[in-house]
Amino acid sequence: MRYARIVGTGSYVPDKVLTNADLSRMLGEDVDEFVSNVLGIRERHVCREDESTADLAERAARRIPGVDLVMRRAGDEAVVWSERGELRF
Repeated sequence: MRYARIVGTGSYVPDKVLTNADLSRMLGEDVDEFVSNVLGIRERHVCREDESTADLAERAARRIPGVDLVMRRAGDEAVVWSERGELRF
């Protein structure tokens, strides 16, 4: 019998923050009142130019207690990470 189970979860939030003021500058109009008051959003975390969702997933996986091996492939690069170090090939 095959089965799967979730043994842990992890999370990661990118460091870069985009505020409503930043968004207003990008759009050329003030959106802060609507976005803050109606949607309840004052800032959001966004990826840097050199970050991908694969990077975010890897960082989240590394934060799960008891996980000692993370493997991922991004483009032409494969990365295997463990408590002992990282291998790239």
